[in-house]
Amino acid sequence: MVYNIVIGVVALISLGVALLFLMRSVSRPVESLQRWAADLDEAKLDAPISTFRYKELDALAHIIHTSLKDVRDTLNREREFVNHASHELRTPIAVVRSSLALMHRVTTPCNSKATNAAHRSCF
Repeated sequence: MVYNIVIGVVALISLGVALLFLMRSVSRPVESLQRWAADLDEAKLDAPISTFRYKELDALAHIIHTSLKDVRDTLNREREFVNHASHELRTPIAVVRSSLALMHRVTTPCNSKATNAAHRSCF
């Protein structure tokens, strides 16, 4: 009976050690992917994608890398649009300001419509 108990305990310990090694062999590549993704920034997006132990993790790394590149490209397009839009909006605003200044100079107090228009534009 004691012999069976000893064999059972040894088998349980062996199973526990085998499970521990199996869990470590799976968790290390996942932790490596997590560290790689956390360290990934705009400067490192042009570097090649790291390879991991399992093809599923390589696929996840490719998805993360592609997503971040898409976000970077979108932000660059938005920055370019804002730069162009701000430049294009300055011209109409300048025209309206100069027209308003000219209208203030040429209006007479007796011309009530022009005076009312000038007062409405200065909200």
